Amino acid sequence: MVHDASSPITDYRIECVDRPNSPSEHRRHVTGIGTVGPDGSKRHWDDIAAVRTAMAHGDTFHTKSHTSDKTASVESYDCECGAETIRSNPRHMAENNLDNVIACPVP
Repeated sequence: MVHDASSPITDYRIECVDRPNSPSEHRRHVTGIGTVGPDGSKRHWDDIAAVRTAMAHGDTFHTKSHTSDKTASVESYDCECGAETIRSNPRHMAENNLDNVIACPVP
């Protein structure tokens, strides 16, 4: 993992996701996310490649359960269908899984 010393490592909580509206499972990969930074600042990432780049530079992303406050780490994922996306670490429970995060509001 390479980190640019001029920029601090940040841990982002994912509060919403963008997905295409498609009946095909492999067409429903996350395409964007809304995050909250440690200082409470909100950001919308409309390019998953930018999220993956931030991860490669040391930033971390996680989801948080609304009922138990448990978190699940998020990682880069290369799907067999060819999509380069992100996913929750498979060891985490469904409650705080990226698949169960609400959709981001449409601007």
